[in-house]
Amino acid sequence: MASSPSPRSQRQSAASKANAEMPSNVCFPCHTGKRGCDKAVPYCSHCVQRNKADECYYIDLSLIGSDGIYNAISSANGIRGVAFRAVLDMFPKRQMVKHAIDAYFSGANTWFTIVDQPKFESQLESLWENPTPEMCALVLCMSLIATPPNVTTRVSRGNKEGTGTGNNPYHCAKAILVLVETNRTLTVEMLQAELLVALYELSHAMPREAYLTLNRCVHMAKACRWYTKAFWEGLGGNPRLKKLFSVLWWAIQYLDCLLHIGYDNPSYPMSTAAQPPDVVIPLPENINSRVPGSFGSPLGIGSSDYSQLDDLKMPLARSACFLWNVLQQPGEYSGMDSDATEMASRTNQMLSDRNPSNHAAVCTNLIALLKMWQPQWQPALLHGHNLDIPTSPLFPSDPDTAKLHAALTTTKTVISYICNEAALEITKSPSRLLTLSPSWAFAMYYAAVLLIQHGNAVLREANEADWFAKVGGLKQALEMVGRRWRIGGWYAERIGAMLGQTQTQRAGDFGVGVGERSRSFAR
Repeated sequence: MASSPSPRSQRQSAASKANAEMPSNVCFPCHTGKRGCDKAVPYCSHCVQRNKADECYYIDLSLIGSDGIYNAISSANGIRGVAFRAVLDMFPKRQMVKHAIDAYFSGANTWFTIVDQPKFESQLESLWENPTPEMCALVLCMSLIATPPNVTTRVSRGNKEGTGTGNNPYHCAKAILVLVETNRTLTVEMLQAELLVALYELSHAMPREAYLTLNRCVHMAKACRWYTKAFWEGLGGNPRLKKLFSVLWWAIQYLDCLLHIGYDNPSYPMSTAAQPPDVVIPLPENINSRVPGSFGSPLGIGSSDYSQLDDLKMPLARSACFLWNVLQQPGEYSGMDSDATEMASRTNQMLSDRNPSNHAAVCTNLIALLKMWQPQWQPALLHGHNLDIPTSPLFPSDPDTAKLHAALTTTKTVISYICNEAALEITKSPSRLLTLSPSWAFAMYYAAVLLIQHGNAVLREANEADWFAKVGGLKQALEMVGRRWRIGGWYAERIGAMLGQTQTQRAGDFGVGVGERSRSFAR
């Protein structure tokens, strides 16, 4: 009969078992606060006593690296440490990362769908045990897009001022991206992060920075041979990879178009205008990614489940393609009649569906229609031609007059929708700002400019006060958009300046009565 273990051996066995289960490092809050830690599982006693159990977690402290983003980096592990430390500096609690990621996927990613949510969430699980610089950079950029400009995202971990990654999430994300790109192989996560930075800069009235970031995205595409016909033909056996690259390319095109029209500055020419004419990049909706195919990519994509990508249509891609074609042929768009009819039909269908993922595409279509038709009616207006054209289907028979009539009718319809539906909905439902595309800021600004310059002629308003009221509503909506995207407030200020100039000019022509109305409107 076997003898039972002695009490001493039982104590030694229990102690060795406890030591085996005990984490090798102190918990992260105790490490940053320089406190003693008993390494209890799942939470240390110090964190429990301070009611900070939700902040208590154990990580490999060797992953953090040296303190401070601007210290010397001597190895790949050092780059990973700085990038991971930036994430920890921005998100002391793991729950804060989840909250930021959820806000991103329920917001911008619904209409600017460049990150596959199931794949990303599976990668995020390993971030705390095996962080990569690319994933850290992408997390920072997703948080950057998901956070309104008036919200502070960094929470101090007890560091002294001047250490860590700094108080500005934008500068932190940019610094990490530069560090990663200069020391690592190009990956999809890096291109996705750059696109999010470009979207942020474009949406917060930073055109010079957005132009430089977009150029980096284009150079990444060129480095991966996206500008060659053979590259896209060679992806026939990898439909998922082809669809992913198509999504990313049209995201670049979309941002490039918005930068070009949103700031109207010759210093920022379109970065994608030099695309070779024989290279046709397919739209995501035309690629069947459910066909079996293996992954293999110069952007470092591994085999994984792109479940969201399989079902992705990305209507924004076709809208960006339409707008890009219009901008490449200003005033002489060869496919005007057929494309205008198709896009108007698609826009009406998307409006009836009321799908949040479509609203950026709808806005892009409206901008493209305004841009396409303005060169048709503006010359006639400037030369003093009669624009009071009958709307009877039997009139007019002259093709040029018919085109002028179609241009004015479409322009009036689009501006009326922007004023009476989009802007009004924003002012009545501020919660819509959470999922609002910044392209609506330009659409409202563009409509306001057309009203100020051609209000009576274009919209056939009964009197000047009618289009003044519409401009006032657009200005108010833009001020609200500025709470989410700073470009809204920037446009609102420009509208106010234009109105001031218009009223000053008309006051000199017609007397001081108009000036009173200008002051009341400015309020």
